[in-house]
Amino acid sequence: MTDRERWNLRGPVQSCLVERTWYLRRCNADACETEERADNGTVEFRTDGSLARAKSRNSDGSEGKRDYEYDDRGRLLKIRIENAGRADEQVFEYDPAGRVARLIARPHDGGERLVESYEYDGAGRKKKTFFVDEASRHALNAWGVEGTDAAYGAQGAATIITFYDERDQPGEVVFLDSDSQELTRVELRYDEAGRLVEEVQSKYTLPAEMLACFDEAQKETVRAAFSARRTHRYDELGRRVQTRLQMGPLGGDAKTVIHNDYGDPIREITEHEQREYGMDDEGHFSPAPTKETVHRSEARFLYEYDASGNWVVKIVEGRGGDNQEFTRSSMERRTITYFD
Repeated sequence: MTDRERWNLRGPVQSCLVERTWYLRRCNADACETEERADNGTVEFRTDGSLARAKSRNSDGSEGKRDYEYDDRGRLLKIRIENAGRADEQVFEYDPAGRVARLIARPHDGGERLVESYEYDGAGRKKKTFFVDEASRHALNAWGVEGTDAAYGAQGAATIITFYDERDQPGEVVFLDSDSQELTRVELRYDEAGRLVEEVQSKYTLPAEMLACFDEAQKETVRAAFSARRTHRYDELGRRVQTRLQMGPLGGDAKTVIHNDYGDPIREITEHEQREYGMDDEGHFSPAPTKETVHRSEARFLYEYDASGNWVVKIVEGRGGDNQEFTRSSMERRTITYFD
């Protein structure tokens, strides 16, 4: 998949400017107020579909830019990152077989830091090790997992190791602390077509301040309750139409998606269930929930398209329940240019 395809763009797109306006709705007992904000971003591509440049302007006026440099074989060599008046670099190194071997960060104030290292087994399967910088270890409690749109809790993670399968898809992600002790892991499973069908998080490590409230038996019960399992279902065209998240007995989410003929979502329905249980000294949950809530929300998407099948206007409207009216949450306009 090319960078252009990851941006959900069709045809020989050269550049895409996205201008977004979104609306923050705040309500009190008397009335609701809506605050409007806006930002924009531009991506530019090479003819092969790989990224050449990305620029952004945030709602507060701050700007950022990334420039991508390649060699004559099309391999990414360097990313130059400009933000808040500073320029950093990320440099890629390759092994004699032409495979990526290391990613080095070179900050604007000098020095360098190893960000990622890569190893390959005899069958060519990849192992990526990501080294978390010191500041992020304390600032981030959840991490995105490659190949998914989910984030998983791993407070204090210092190293994240991803194991890839023979199709170069991530199959297992392990989070380690600064002592190389496992915090949690996520396993990814695919169908024969290579589509992600299941994500399972196991051995979830809870914050120490939370565990201090429980004895050993209760700790094991609580850890198991916070383990997550996501499943995905697809239609006959390969479009993801349902995602379910189960958090042990504590509840979960179910999202159903309806697409149009272009393959873009036009409706999303999310149902969230949450349950609370009592727990005895031996770590046993109460037979039935002490409290149970169900919440349903819905979003709908309206589009305008160009002749190449790319949307140029997208309006998102949402509501928090069947008894509510839809209100606009965002509008995006895309200005797209194409290679001749």
